[in-house]
Order: sequence, then C-alpha cells, then structure tokens
Amino acid sequence: MLLLTLSLLSSPTLKACSEVTRLMRVAQVEKVLGTSKVGPKYRITLVNPVQKRLKVKIGDLIVFIEDEKGNILLKVSRLT
Repeated sequence: MLLLTLSLLSSPTLKACSEVTRLMRVAQVEKVLGTSKVGPKYRITLVNPVQKRLKVKIGDLIVFIEDEKGNILLKVSRLT
C-alpha cells in the first residue's frame, strides 16, 4: 500500500478499504463477519457468516434495533 500513487489515494474504493481497515482496528474486541455494499435501492446482502449466525431463512424478517448506546442490532423474526 505504500507504493500507491497520489491519484489512487483519492479513489472511492481505496477510501472504502481504508474505512474497513479502520473499523477492523476499532473492533478488536468485536469480530468482523464481513461487509456489504449498499445497492441502488438501499438494499444490502447478508454475507454468509451473518446468515449462519442469525440462522436466517427465506421469508424471515430482519428487525433493526437501536440500543441505549446507539448501536444497531439485527434480530431475526420468523413468521409462522
């Protein structure tokens, strides 16, 4: 990474990689399971490790919950 030219340092992809690296350092106690890019309709894909941890199945609802510290939690709600 030290040999990158100045034009590459301003590229959006490199900035995103730098942000992921920074977040991984911040989350030393936490485990990074993967990343998802927000699509044109603000949709994301749950990466395989997250799917497995949440035991998500097609048709399940993902509930986004904000805790008292402002962290966003994901929980699965199954329709029966």
